[in-house]
Amino acid sequence: MQGILFKQDMIKAIVELRKTVTRRAIKLPHTCDSVRNGVNTWVAYEALGIYQEYIKPRYRVGETVYIKEAHYAYGYWVFSHGWIFFRDDEMAIQFADLEWQHAFTKPSTQEGWYKRSPLFLPEQFARYFLKITDVRAERLQEITPLEAVKEGFPCYLEYNDKWECIKTIAPVDRFRDKWDSINGKGDFALNKWVFRYEFEVVIK
Repeated sequence: MQGILFKQDMIKAIVELRKTVTRRAIKLPHTCDSVRNGVNTWVAYEALGIYQEYIKPRYRVGETVYIKEAHYAYGYWVFSHGWIFFRDDEMAIQFADLEWQHAFTKPSTQEGWYKRSPLFLPEQFARYFLKITDVRAERLQEITPLEAVKEGFPCYLEYNDKWECIKTIAPVDRFRDKWDSINGKGDFALNKWVFRYEFEVVIK
C-alpha cells in the first residue's frame, strides 16, 4: 500500500472531515499548455504538437492509501522490542520487528526516544487510511472557493474585542498562502498543472 504525506494541520482537517481533496503538482515543462484527462493515463501536450508526454497519477481511483505521520520511536534493542507514539496521542504502539533497527540512529544496545520523519512510518503502524474516489488534472489556479473549502480552507474571519470583523481571508487566498508555504513563495503564481485527488476516510 502506498503512503501519502500531509502537514499536521491538514491531517487534523482530514480526521475532522473538513478536508476531502488534495492537489499535487505534476512535473511538466512550462511549455505544456494542455493535459487530456484519461482513466489510468493522461496525455500532456503543446498546442502545436511539438511536445507530448504520457503521465500517470501517483494514486488511482479505488486505491486505498495510508497517511504517513511524524512520530516518535522508543527502542529497547537489547530485548528487540520498542514503541512508537504520535505527537497528539499519549498511547504508544508496541512493535517487535528487528527490521525497525534501521529507524534508529544510536547503536542497537542503547535505548531512548527518537523523533522520526513521516517518511519512515510503515503501513503497519498507520492510524488513518484514505480511499481515492476521483482523480483529474487541472491548472492550479482553476481552484474555486468551494474547492478551496474542500481543501480544508473555509473563509477566515478575525474579530476585535467588540466582535467587529476586522479581517477577512477568502478560501482561495488561504489555499494560495498554504501552497506557497509548502512549495516556495510565488509557486502558486506559476499556475502549474496538478492532479486533483478526492478521497474519503476509511474506517479500519
